[in-house]
Amino acid sequence: MADDEAGTPVLVHVYDLSAGFAKDLSPLLLGKQIEAIWHTGVVFGGVEYYFGQGINRAPAGQTPFGQPNQVISMGSTFVPASIAEEVISDLARTKFSPTSYSLLKNNCNHFSTELCTVLVGKGIPDKIVRLPEDVLDSPMGFLLGPILDQLEQQLGSVGTGTEFT
Repeated sequence: MADDEAGTPVLVHVYDLSAGFAKDLSPLLLGKQIEAIWHTGVVFGGVEYYFGQGINRAPAGQTPFGQPNQVISMGSTFVPASIAEEVISDLARTKFSPTSYSLLKNNCNHFSTELCTVLVGKGIPDKIVRLPEDVLDSPMGFLLGPILDQLEQQLGSVGTGTEFT
């Protein structure tokens, strides 16, 4: 991965899981405009890593989420591939295990910011990571929190790719 002087580029693929509906409907449903329902994956070395039911990986651009709405360049990493794999494996066993997913508190965007911090020393944009707080802080958010918590308990987390082990 990081075997030349320029390092390995690190990208964040940003997807709108609402396909534009969040932007259109959020003023009516939340009393506040939100741009999208963001999902992110971190791409380096030709592989995209993302968190769903555990940490998953897929060839870059070939995840179940289709083509990203936005690609953010985070810079380059000089972390050797073997170390990056160890870090991801450790995260998969601890903070981002299949049972640790929480839509509001420990989601794909939290994973992406943590992995980017390890690889390039900075997290993904706050507007993406703070989406759950922004929704809950909306005029209707106090009603949504308990509903989302209950729904999450009933459904659990959803996996979508090859789990990283």
